[in-house]
Amino acid sequence: MADTARHSVSVAAVVVDDQDRALLIRRDDNGHWEPPGGVLELGEDILAGLRREVAEETGLVVEPSALTGVYKNMHQGIVALVFRCTHAAGSLTPASETAEARWASRDQITA
Repeated sequence: MADTARHSVSVAAVVVDDQDRALLIRRDDNGHWEPPGGVLELGEDILAGLRREVAEETGLVVEPSALTGVYKNMHQGIVALVFRCTHAAGSLTPASETAEARWASRDQITA
C-alpha cells in the first residue's frame, strides 16, 4: 500500500541590510512578526519561490547567499528552508497579506 502522506515546503528569507538590521513582516492573518516567506507552489524552484514570496510580501528583490536552516513542523507536516539573503533592489512596500514591514535591529528582535 502506497503512503499518501504529504508534506509542504516553505521558504523564509533572513534579509540583513548594511546596518545589520533584519527585515521583518507582520502577517495580516495572525499579527505575528516574522521573516518574509511562504509555501512553495507545486513544481516551483526553491530559490525562485523564495524570491517570489519576498517580492510579494515586501516589494524587495533579494539574492539568497546561504541556506541557514532546515526545520520540520511535525504537527503540520511543513518542511521549512531558511536562507540568508541580501537586498538587491526595490523599496520596502508591504503587500495585501502583510500588515506591516520594517527593518529591525538585533536589540529590537530579541526584546
